[in-house]
Amino acid sequence: MNRRFLTFAVSTSLGLALTLVILSHQANAGTRRSCNAYYEVQIFALNGAPHHKTLKFGEFYATGSCGRLVPNKCRRKARDRAHACMQKHWESRHGDRPQECSLSHDVSNYDIVKLIPELPRHICFGWHIDEGDWVDFHLYGVTTGDKGCGPDKEKIRRVSLTGDRHVHFQCTAQICGGPCGE
Repeated sequence: MNRRFLTFAVSTSLGLALTLVILSHQANAGTRRSCNAYYEVQIFALNGAPHHKTLKFGEFYATGSCGRLVPNKCRRKARDRAHACMQKHWESRHGDRPQECSLSHDVSNYDIVKLIPELPRHICFGWHIDEGDWVDFHLYGVTTGDKGCGPDKEKIRRVSLTGDRHVHFQCTAQICGGPCGE
C-alpha cells in the first residue's frame, strides 16, 4: 500500500510540475504591445513677439515584447524605445537617422532621415511662416497609447528634447525648399 501511494504521489507531483512548466511557458510566450510616438513642436515666439502654436510631426510607433500576463511591461519597453530614438536623433540632429530609430530596435515607420533640415522645413513651410521670420520653439518627444505608454500607468508621456533651452532659427528659402509662407 505504501508503495502504491508513493508511486501515485510521485506521478501526481511530476504531472503537476509538468503542468506548471507548460502554464509558465504559455504565460511568458511572446506578447507584443506598441506605443505611438511623435515629435511635438511648441512655438512660443515669432520675430521676438509671443506666439503660440503646436505642431505634431514625424509619427511612428515602437513595440516591446514580454510575457502575456504583463502587457504594460511590453508597452513600457516600447515607450522607452521610442523616447530613446527621439532623444538620440535630437542629439545627432545634423546626422542621419540613428540605429535606435530602426526596425532592429523595434521602431517602425520612422521616416525622418535627417532631423535638421526636416524639422525647420515642417515649421516654416507647414505653418506658412514667412521667409526671413525668426522662430523660437521647444521640442518634445511624445508617446501615446494604452497604459504603460506614459509614465507608470498613464497613457501619454511628453519629454523635452531641448531641455531648458529653446531653439532659435530663421526661416529661409533653403530651409523651406523654396519660398516660405506659401
